[in-house]
Amino acid sequence: MGTNEEIDAMLQTGYPDMVQWRRYLHRHPELSFHEKETSGWIAGQLADFGCEVARTEGGYG
Repeated sequence: MGTNEEIDAMLQTGYPDMVQWRRYLHRHPELSFHEKETSGWIAGQLADFGCEVARTEGGYG
């Protein structure tokens, strides 16, 4: 992890994206424990960042 200044710079750079993600998620609500589309969207975002995504047996986790 970097210095506080480096972390602050990363957050400032990513802030507009984070706002868009929050807005997207709030425009597409799902019932608790039935977040199939939300889970898929988040998994896609993580995959775009290069993260390995593991799914639970139900497919939502």
